[in-house]
Amino acid sequence: MLKKLCSDPKAVLEILEKLSEKNLFVTGTSDVEGGYYLHDLFREFLKYEAKNHLGKERYSKHLLKVGRALKELDYMEDAINIFSRTGELSEIVEILNTCALTWLHTGRIYTINRCLSILEASAYSNNPWVLYLRATITRFTEPERALKLYEKALHGFKNKRDLQGSKATLSEILNTAQYMGEDFNSVGRFIDQAEKAVQDRTEPLTVADAMLSASLGVMYLINRGVSSKSVEYFKLADRLLEQTEEMSPFRTYTKIYTAIALHSAGECRKAEEYFNEAGKIFKNCPEYPQHRFMFNLFASIHELFSGRFSESVKRINNTLAYARRWKLHHQEEHLLNRKLAGLVSQGLIEEAKETLKEIRSLKHRNSFSRAITEQYVAQMHLIEGNPLFAIKAAECSADLFSKIGASIFASVSRGLRAVALAERGNFKEARKILLENIKRGKKKENLMHVFTSLCYLAYITLKERGKEEAKDVLKEALSLGAERGFMSTHNWCPPMISTLLATAFEYGIEVDYASSLIRFHRIPPPAILVKESDWPWSLRIFTFGKFKMYKGDTLITHQEWRGSMALNLMLALLFYDTVEGIPVSTITDLLWTESDGDRAFQNLEFTLRKLRKIVGHKGNLPLIILKGGKLIINTDLCYVDSIMFQRHSDLSEISYLEGRLDDAIRHGEVAVSTYKGRFLKNHEGYWIKKKQEQLHQQYLQTVKRLLECYREKGDWEKITRLYKKAIAVETSSEYPVSYLLKREAPAGIKKETAKIFKEFTEILNDFTATSFTDKPNR
Repeated sequence: MLKKLCSDPKAVLEILEKLSEKNLFVTGTSDVEGGYYLHDLFREFLKYEAKNHLGKERYSKHLLKVGRALKELDYMEDAINIFSRTGELSEIVEILNTCALTWLHTGRIYTINRCLSILEASAYSNNPWVLYLRATITRFTEPERALKLYEKALHGFKNKRDLQGSKATLSEILNTAQYMGEDFNSVGRFIDQAEKAVQDRTEPLTVADAMLSASLGVMYLINRGVSSKSVEYFKLADRLLEQTEEMSPFRTYTKIYTAIALHSAGECRKAEEYFNEAGKIFKNCPEYPQHRFMFNLFASIHELFSGRFSESVKRINNTLAYARRWKLHHQEEHLLNRKLAGLVSQGLIEEAKETLKEIRSLKHRNSFSRAITEQYVAQMHLIEGNPLFAIKAAECSADLFSKIGASIFASVSRGLRAVALAERGNFKEARKILLENIKRGKKKENLMHVFTSLCYLAYITLKERGKEEAKDVLKEALSLGAERGFMSTHNWCPPMISTLLATAFEYGIEVDYASSLIRFHRIPPPAILVKESDWPWSLRIFTFGKFKMYKGDTLITHQEWRGSMALNLMLALLFYDTVEGIPVSTITDLLWTESDGDRAFQNLEFTLRKLRKIVGHKGNLPLIILKGGKLIINTDLCYVDSIMFQRHSDLSEISYLEGRLDDAIRHGEVAVSTYKGRFLKNHEGYWIKKKQEQLHQQYLQTVKRLLECYREKGDWEKITRLYKKAIAVETSSEYPVSYLLKREAPAGIKKETAKIFKEFTEILNDFTATSFTDKPNR
């Protein structure tokens, strides 16, 4: 500062040394370039002395000189303080002209507000930059007023031939129109002007060029739906900002939006790279609340696109408080809509309905947000199995999107309507809508829309014409998904996707990709899948014979269990395996008999955390659930052979009693193939022995029933194979070989039976044949 005020460097050094000798600095060095900081009390003393001895006019001139020196040294806030005292408002306007964009995108809103308050009643109040900043400050709270101020500022910049100001204002007009969500078509002329300005840009490129490119990227993504063009504009903005460290917060938003556009364009792996880069830049940004808010706002959209629904919901919950505190009503609605999307896509319908109530209670709602809400309502009705309500919601959403000019969003809503129509049996119209969507998606180069529409088309073809007809469309959809790395569709519907992926497994279509989708989203198998062991479960537990657990395809080793009670807790859960859950008190009494109630519960909590860590724990989709004072294995996400055995054994019995022989055989075969030996045969404990005997008896009854079904069908080959298998699995058990020795059995079968019987004479010395009547009482 002294260097700027004094022309003689020697004089500067002398002044500093004298002040330092008198201990008037908090810190002091003899180096002129070092940091000298005057004590606050001494500062006040200097001001007082200056006013008394310099006189008002000389003092003002001195302050003006100091202010300009501060401005030159880039101490803008201090310079503004000086200029406000001297009344040099033109200097403040000049600072605004230079720094406005940087301040806006680095979160220095307080400084901007101070400048505007100083200039409020002055002749500069209609200065284009002042109008621009006033509009930007009020954009979130009063978007309609902000849009008018921007248009007025744009007119002023054009009159002054201020190209950078015009670009910055065009950018904010587009952003505000998108934020208001009422009529994107009305800003079409501004989009055209913006494109011309970007194409006519001159070197050196500035922040305003980056802003305008990013805004065009957003409008092409939402209004015109051309993903490739959107990506092009976002990448241009990112390149322009790359060398500007001060603009790092704005650059993070641009990178996230680039990631979102890349998802739409079908470049999902590259999208993840951009998102990760954005996170790294954000960590080094200045810590301002509005930075975090905007980062989370955009990041939640990316997470929805990439299928990380639970992460998106968690991020939104942490961000909503800021929007409510500052009364950002439109942003609050956007956040709640995204939360609704995340909850519905996870199948958490009850929680989604609570969020829907919150959304509908908001007073400030725009057309875009209402359309988005209705789209997710349609998705929710589809998952719940209410196609009529889904049709109405999807139609409402598509109409609203069409009116405001969000063409690709309208197309997505029509796709949901098509699925709902198919559920009601109107396959012809549904197919027509989806074929149009596929054509539109390819034209707009929006491959995510194409992927979604192909999945929908495969689903309705499956419902209308069966698996053989659907497999070609399904192959096209999953091949595109695998090639592009899609981990989600627009409006993810788990039941529909589950059905499609089960068909993919049956026909060997993109099995690796299908498995990755199932494990990523933890999708349970559909009812149409008879043999559950074919499904790529998140956790597979084998209790018959040797105990084994697999997390995905990875065996959980003995080392992971060592040193904790987690294994015992897992065995206890397998022992009780009730659908309703096991009371916590039952578990603690079984495993911690010597501990009192509180201590036992603490032990259980600690052990449960350890168990969840071993098996893998994921947000709203836990594999081990603790709810209502009960523990349960989540069999929607976990394969447990003993549970599947009991389920199919029971279904086989019910089918047999109802005279449905084919169903009885199908379920019986699955049950018998699942039983591979005694339950937890290498583990001891009276409670395990009890379960072993129970399952052993159920296995015997299942084999007997299946043999009877085969006999009624006259399938002696299967009777022989089943007998061999049963003997191999349970060598010490009793089996009804009377079927194999009956007069009606073919001679070859009788001969083979006699041979088997002879081989196992010693093993079966306690065998007592149990015969069924020809027509059992059903």
